[in-house]
Amino acid sequence: DHYKRSDPSVFEGVKKKVCFLFMSRSGSTFLMEKLNQTGLVGTVMEHMNAYKMIEGKEKWGVKSTKEYIRKTVETSKTDNGVFAFKGHLEGLAPLAQIGELPDNIKDWTSVTIYRRDIVAQTISLSRAKATGVWHDRGGAKSANVGFPGEATHMKELKRNYNIILSKQGAIERFMLLHGIKPLQLCYEDFCDDQVVPYIRFLITSGSHHRTILMTLQRTEIT
Repeated sequence: DHYKRSDPSVFEGVKKKVCFLFMSRSGSTFLMEKLNQTGLVGTVMEHMNAYKMIEGKEKWGVKSTKEYIRKTVETSKTDNGVFAFKGHLEGLAPLAQIGELPDNIKDWTSVTIYRRDIVAQTISLSRAKATGVWHDRGGAKSANVGFPGEATHMKELKRNYNIILSKQGAIERFMLLHGIKPLQLCYEDFCDDQVVPYIRFLITSGSHHRTILMTLQRTEIT
């Protein structure tokens, strides 16, 4: 029997669980910086990322995924019981491994972060891969770095475009499969002055079956 039932003790003290599913080059890093500044959702990171898990297990001296998540929750949640993390769709795998999903999937507030202009997103992703610069607001570090050649450039753009479409489709299918209507945050609609009021609404209202546009300053490279 490979399926495990969920263990409530892993999320002890948590009253609200929030999952941010994002696509590469959708402004998620800057969004998480803003979220962490508010203190309303604790410390939001890619907690379920494989590399983060390896580091965390070594740091805390734990071996199992369950104990890693338990320690992550303990150290990242707010005092009033809000725990949140961001990740790609595959970042949900550790939660499935301990039985949290699909058992308690409806207990999570699901948020998706996407970009309306997929062409600009593709160019941004291709540039990041070519330069190795993933977080460079204003583009100072990567503005003068080109691609290896026109043919290679176009091939890479097409490949990354298809990757974005595929992963975005996977997120949408996952939501439909489980009957989830996520909050949808769009990069092009980010505006700085409303971030705190919006996050406060997200945490306190419980009305997470609406489409609401996030508001943040758009400063990542394109």
